[in-house]
Amino acid sequence: MFAGSLGPGEPGGEPGEPEQNHPGIINSSMKLAEITQPKTESASADLCKSSKSDEELGASNLASCKSQGLRGRKSKVKHTIKGKRQSIDGEKIKGKKYGGPLPDWS
Repeated sequence: MFAGSLGPGEPGGEPGEPEQNHPGIINSSMKLAEITQPKTESASADLCKSSKSDEELGASNLASCKSQGLRGRKSKVKHTIKGKRQSIDGEKIKGKKYGGPLPDWS
């Protein structure tokens, strides 16, 4: 084996040897989406209904609360809901993921 080459058990090492988990080495069988996209969870209803201000919740939790229809939205944009163009400012309207009329723009 040459200096600087990979040893047995390392990705790209000896053929037929199993890969071992080493810190700093990415699993070569993982998909890029599994590495770059963190798993997200919905904010709990208790958190959304709490007396915490929008600024105290954090962006991800606040967006989840709005999408679940548990917090009012702040938007000057009008959306078509039930065939009519309506302002959604201050309204508690669910996003499509939670069975509501508003589309998911992500």
